[in-house]
Amino acid sequence: MSKVTDFIALDVETANADLGSICSIGLVHFRSGAVFKSLTILVDPEDEFDPLNIGIHGIRPEDVAGKPTMAQVFPAISASLSDVVVVHHSHFDRTARVPSELRLNL
Repeated sequence: MSKVTDFIALDVETANADLGSICSIGLVHFRSGAVFKSLTILVDPEDEFDPLNIGIHGIRPEDVAGKPTMAQVFPAISASLSDVVVVHHSHFDRTARVPSELRLNL
């Protein structure tokens, strides 16, 4: 069995309990099992922030003010994730909702 050494790890954070309130996307590209490059994208969730979520990730409304929305960043993310292995830590990261018109089957 071959070992996967080239992949992108994906992590998302949300502004509140709504899985569609993505306020941050983290991507880490591993090549030959080592970090090759990483990117964190702050996203305006166009939603309210819950103090509980802020306490978990530290991202505040003022951090995302003026940042692109998910509809604006999704095309670039989608293009960078095509034809690569994508891993995520939890069911939460897999199910955080992207607007249906932008949905990508990972």
